[in-house]
Amino acid sequence: PKPGQGTHIKEITLEKLLSDYGFPSFEAQHTLDLTPPPFQSTTPDLYYEDLTSDVRVAIYLDGLSKNIHGNVDRKRADMIIRSQLEALGIDVVEIAASDLADQAACTLQLQRIASKIRRPDLRERLRTRNGN
Repeated sequence: PKPGQGTHIKEITLEKLLSDYGFPSFEAQHTLDLTPPPFQSTTPDLYYEDLTSDVRVAIYLDGLSKNIHGNVDRKRADMIIRSQLEALGIDVVEIAASDLADQAACTLQLQRIASKIRRPDLRERLRTRNGN
């Protein structure tokens, strides 16, 4: 995949939802360097960075492939990578791909993202628009 492009229909769906609700732009497939080891880099499905407010958020859609994220070793590696990101000050949002097809679950996930990027206006818009 090319940097900046979603690699799966669910990633593209999430990008469109974020745009439709007025979220700022997220970058698809942005590779992040990780230090210290054990892992050297990771590529979240979507990434947001606002250096003026020191907000960095990596979003991972889980469940796109049962052979990848359903694997015990992969889950352990994902947990370590996500801990490395959080140690670097990057918030991590994990979303089950199936949540995108469930309006209530999807709304909650979008509200979580709005909270992580420090946009209470978006969180409130989602809450009032969807009756949550």
